[in-house]
Amino acid sequence: MKLNCQVTFPETFNFSEIKKDAFSADFTQNDCRYTLYAVVVHSGSAICGHYTAYVCHRVSKRWYYADDSHVSQSSWEEVQKTYGERSSATAYMLMYRRDRKEDGQQQDLSG
Repeated sequence: MKLNCQVTFPETFNFSEIKKDAFSADFTQNDCRYTLYAVVVHSGSAICGHYTAYVCHRVSKRWYYADDSHVSQSSWEEVQKTYGERSSATAYMLMYRRDRKEDGQQQDLSG
């Protein structure tokens, strides 16, 4: 059975603000800032379905929607429509990247 409950998720969050008691007093909060960079979406039922994805470009910060061989520009508002309950296309997997400590910017993971 596929769960169709609504689950909201942020584009960015600071884990140390969510779970303060899990860290020591001298812990730097920048160590726990994360930015969403991809959402895998499932459409259909548990028996039969289709997977697509929303991906945020690391440099331009623009969202794109990928469906098989087709990619189109999208928006954060479109990603939010995958929160569930109202749509058969629901977020299946969220991918966050930890921001760099120095300035809150995302790490360059290339090369």
